[in-house]
Amino acid sequence: MNKLTASRLGSVALCAVLLSGCTTSTPNDSEVTSELVIDGPGRHNATGDVAAIASIQYDSPPDHILDAQRCSGVVVAPKWVLTAANCLRLGPETPIGEADGKAPERCPGPPQDPGSSVSWQFKIRLGATRTGTPIRVTATVAHPDFDFGAHAPAKPMSDIALLKLAEPANVKPIPIADHDLPPGTPTSQLGWGHQPVCTSRIPNELQQLDSVALPSSRCGRATQFEFCTATIRTASGVQGQCVGDSGAPILAQSPGGPVVAGVASRGGRHCGDSPGIYTSAAGFRQWINSVINSSGS
Repeated sequence: MNKLTASRLGSVALCAVLLSGCTTSTPNDSEVTSELVIDGPGRHNATGDVAAIASIQYDSPPDHILDAQRCSGVVVAPKWVLTAANCLRLGPETPIGEADGKAPERCPGPPQDPGSSVSWQFKIRLGATRTGTPIRVTATVAHPDFDFGAHAPAKPMSDIALLKLAEPANVKPIPIADHDLPPGTPTSQLGWGHQPVCTSRIPNELQQLDSVALPSSRCGRATQFEFCTATIRTASGVQGQCVGDSGAPILAQSPGGPVVAGVASRGGRHCGDSPGIYTSAAGFRQWINSVINSSGS
């Protein structure tokens, strides 16, 4: 990496996230403000335990659509998946008819009217591929303040949502982080994004993109309860949050294992041309818990 050394990032990984009494210092703004782009391997097939990571798909019988890839998400309670609210209100994130992963013949069009999703029947498939056993979604709960930026930055965008499952997922949920990530914290995004957008296939394997959290001063378009990560410079070009990544969990390590730091909300006009912006899971922890607890499951 550039100015942030691997040894420093290793220390941050152990001490920055949720660890009381840790004396290792974390990078301050002056050390990370120039790190909008860092060197790294870029997207690769996800490693480790990804059983709780969800491919969010939908069927739309009136439109003769089956198994369309929509977004990504993560199991945070036995019957609940955390994702982005924009996954419920906009048009298909990947072109209709591309669920089989073939190279798209066209790019996604502009966002559709929220009414376009009224006939969608959501489901999830868990793990490293998009072809696992489906679990039906029985309810979708978007944050009541979500407006996808209509009033930003006057109030938080609140791009966060929960999906209730018809049956408990047979996986270990990943807990929500207690606090926002300090700048410089190593992160891993797990989702179904792909780039170049108009010439690449939807991946058959879950994709991982490793980065670091940036200070809020470097997240120009972020609102309250959001954070951003650096884009990645690879041998083939710059990579970052991309089409297919909406709702993707971004994980960080805590003493007890991985925690959900946030979910992917939006990137730049082109993949990797600006830091990816994420909704902070810790910032909405109280709302998440209230929805799950009020359901009795």
